[in-house]
Amino acid sequence: MAKKPIVCVKNKKHLTSFHDLMEFNRYPFARERTKTDEDWGMGNISQRAVAYSCGHLTLGKQPLNHLHDPDEFALCKQRTDELVQRLQSFTIGEGARLQPFFAVAVLGEPIATEVNEELVRRIFGGTLYPDLLFSLTRLVPHPPQPKKRRTQPQGRWPNPLGLYMNLDDLPDPNADIGTQQIAVWDEFADWFTSLPELTAHTCVGMGYSDADPGPLKPRLLLALTPAGSVVGVIGYEVQA
Repeated sequence: MAKKPIVCVKNKKHLTSFHDLMEFNRYPFARERTKTDEDWGMGNISQRAVAYSCGHLTLGKQPLNHLHDPDEFALCKQRTDELVQRLQSFTIGEGARLQPFFAVAVLGEPIATEVNEELVRRIFGGTLYPDLLFSLTRLVPHPPQPKKRRTQPQGRWPNPLGLYMNLDDLPDPNADIGTQQIAVWDEFADWFTSLPELTAHTCVGMGYSDADPGPLKPRLLLALTPAGSVVGVIGYEVQA
């Protein structure tokens, strides 16, 4: 007997992942503030964003009428918790620690097969600054290179978001920092890409313009489940 679908509800707890990005920017830079800027927070996410238990956002009072498979709900929660745990010592530059990010697939909607701008904007439900520029990079291993062509140490995996472990958390404080950073990232990427339930591993960057209202630029590491749910983490890069 099939399990009864879950009806998602508003959940303020899920806004914790976006708190810094929604914070009001008292000191806009690069240009004068306009009336339309008043709605956008430090990280170019609307201060009127509302979060639902399924991970999706919506703008203001616009309701979400979603139904979700309970097993899919549980899978998203499990994998996201594992990701946050394994990345708890990582940051993006001088940014804050990474936060959980997931969006459970909606029953009756087309199944997502790739992480793209359309999918990300749909999850954020109109809460992103409209003119944000996107960069999407699939997480795939480096091709083998002859040692004689290497000019600097290179691991098995690229690191497009610039995720690095805090120096205090490195395994050996006396060993080479760069080599350890590469090894730690490779170990994580090996695990992340080997999970049988996840595909389309993608690094997502948003905000590459001084014309953005906020100086915090969202950065996400995402993957898809077979049902089209999105699981991952979110952080930000500071551009002052």
